[in-house]
Amino acid sequence: MVQVIWNYLKGYVIIKISGFSVERFLNLMADRDVFIWSVCSYGDGVVMKIRQSGMEEAKKCALKTGCSIKVIDCIGLPFALKRFRKRKILLSGIASFAVLFYGFSLFIWNVDISGNIRIEAEDISEVCETEGLFPGSLKMKIEPKKISDSIVESIDDIAWASVEISGTRASVKVVEKVKETEIADRKTPVDIVAENDGIILSIAASSGLPRVKEGDVVSKGDLLISSEIEIKENEEIKGYDYVAAGGSVVAKVIYTVTAFTGFDIKEKIYTGENFKDTAVIFGNSTSNIFKPDIEGKSYDTFVSEDIRLKIGDYELPLGIKRYDYRIYYENERKLTEDEAKARLKADIDKITEDITEVTSLVLDVKEEYVREGNGLRVNAAVTVSEDIAVKDYNIRRSTLGGNEGKTAGDR
Repeated sequence: MVQVIWNYLKGYVIIKISGFSVERFLNLMADRDVFIWSVCSYGDGVVMKIRQSGMEEAKKCALKTGCSIKVIDCIGLPFALKRFRKRKILLSGIASFAVLFYGFSLFIWNVDISGNIRIEAEDISEVCETEGLFPGSLKMKIEPKKISDSIVESIDDIAWASVEISGTRASVKVVEKVKETEIADRKTPVDIVAENDGIILSIAASSGLPRVKEGDVVSKGDLLISSEIEIKENEEIKGYDYVAAGGSVVAKVIYTVTAFTGFDIKEKIYTGENFKDTAVIFGNSTSNIFKPDIEGKSYDTFVSEDIRLKIGDYELPLGIKRYDYRIYYENERKLTEDEAKARLKADIDKITEDITEVTSLVLDVKEEYVREGNGLRVNAAVTVSEDIAVKDYNIRRSTLGGNEGKTAGDR
């Protein structure tokens, strides 16, 4: 194998020797220490391989023995380079590609983050970027140990992190800390109060003493479940004990929302005139070299294609983006009252979704539309059922025998 590679690097020639003194030609070549191999009979002569450096001696031996030499093929690196000299553009293209490929291999183009479940990948990326690891960063300046230590120090919920560089890809692996189970504090006294105004629909106290019942009207901050427990002796109150009140209190809550729209609006009307454009992507920048002339026209831009070049699994920082520019003009018109109401209804629905995003349930929506200037306003009452119970550590204690603010245990 080594000999084959060496012969290719030096270059060799396949020749055919014919004539009446072929054997004398071979003996003369051997006497002059000219290296030949793969000698075989072919037609009226023999075919052999000879190094490029031995061709001058072969010509002398052929002249002396009266044999003729025919070159069948020239193989090897020197001959390949000689052929490429005539194709300078192709040769320069190959050289440029080799330089670019080598240049790209010096940078990181992909940063993969794995192992995170609760923690957002963006938070880990921010730490990596601060330490110099991001797509387009120079590999020689990256310190994997320093970056992994910084991730652990910067994000509390990460117990371990590692950074590995492979080719143009950086792999960031993390292990999150086991989340501690929250232990409910049942020793510190706490009241349950109303977070919003409402009408009580149901109350379920897991600890403490309920102070309201179904149908009661409460205001924000009113006491719902008290931490105070009466200690009685023969029906006489002797003192109080205090606990961490808990439970669920569902109430009917009314939210008042409003929205406005004018009757005079502008609408986009697409003309059907479209322009296309191709841009070159290099790293994080995009260059529109031949952007169409749409100066002074109103248009929306849509990406129709986003192609990134790859070599195997490696994504190069090169690509092509194709854009569609759709021309439009703005048409002024007046909304009818029904159209204005439809717009406002959509606004109210969106606001209602935001209100009930977590736990609320919509019971009723009442809308009132009022003309206001050159437009229409809607005032809506959105009735929902929601848990209004919140903790209040400023507990409300009774006074008995001068022992204000003390629990039975304190006394």
